[in-house]
Amino acid sequence: MDGNQGEAGGRAGADEWLPRLVQGQSPEAAALALANLSSKVLTELYKLARTEAQARRGQADWGRWAKLANAARNTVLQSASCRDVARELAGAPAPAPDSGEAGSE
Repeated sequence: MDGNQGEAGGRAGADEWLPRLVQGQSPEAAALALANLSSKVLTELYKLARTEAQARRGQADWGRWAKLANAARNTVLQSASCRDVARELAGAPAPAPDSGEAGSE
């Protein structure tokens, strides 16, 4: 698959289903749903980038994958903070410490 096709297809799909994810929900519930999704998506991006950076060490594109892994890791930590605040807004209980949620790596 061409990278441009994947980007266009992914964005079009997201543009369609993201509004449905929060449709009819209170702002607090919508914020929590989006924060949870964001946290999971960013964790997957981090895992992919980290795995590829490790596999490509010494190759020409290693630096780009490592840079992506570093940026994604920082963003995972920020998304965990967003998720925590969204939980507070929604009045949702915090997960158990061993739940394995994104941001707990």
